[in-house]
Amino acid sequence: MKNPILLVGIIIVIFLAVFVVINLGNMNQNDSNNLTWYDDVNYALQQAQMNNKTVILDFYSPSCDNCRMLDLITFKDPHVIEKLKEKYVLVKIKLEENPDLVNQYQIITTPTLVFLDANGKEIKRITDYIKPEDLINKL
Repeated sequence: MKNPILLVGIIIVIFLAVFVVINLGNMNQNDSNNLTWYDDVNYALQQAQMNNKTVILDFYSPSCDNCRMLDLITFKDPHVIEKLKEKYVLVKIKLEENPDLVNQYQIITTPTLVFLDANGKEIKRITDYIKPEDLINKL
């Protein structure tokens, strides 16, 4: 080849294409086990109405240890994931960034899970950490 820079460029493009394909495959595998979390309550309510589901608002704070446990243990449990995917639309709400929602739902502590019917009426709430088996019993 007359131009070694062109050859290096082609090799880099091929390398990047292979890297992207491998990572996209990994994302699809991981996504099949994860929950879908929205950040817009109104959108979640629309989805709940269209799909005859209940909305769960998960109020959390990054500095909250029990919030992390909820994410790392309870929301990673396969039985919890199955139940949540089947019957619920999920919304994560960062406490510090959503003072209007915190006031609207009168959130005092984190984590707090607020269950809403498809019309936005509160059904129940759970405050503090909850174990996977206990959450399944309350769903």
